[in-house]
Amino acid sequence: YNSGLTGIAEIKKAPLQRLVALPLIGPRLAKAIKEQVGGLVEEQEWKSLDKAEKEQKALTDFVEEKFEPEKPED
Repeated sequence: YNSGLTGIAEIKKAPLQRLVALPLIGPRLAKAIKEQVGGLVEEQEWKSLDKAEKEQKALTDFVEEKFEPEKPED
């Protein structure tokens, strides 16, 4: 609701990228939501999102060094 999608009709019309931009919604869930409300998922749109999902990197790929907490001094 806070994202501006306040009803089924708006979800039905929304592009997959808009649904994927919502927290905790990935491409597969966005596609399932669109299909459940009767929205059309165009093949090209799905392919582009599927490709982006496969190229997604894990957070650990961005870690440059391990964090080691400071040891308390005695």
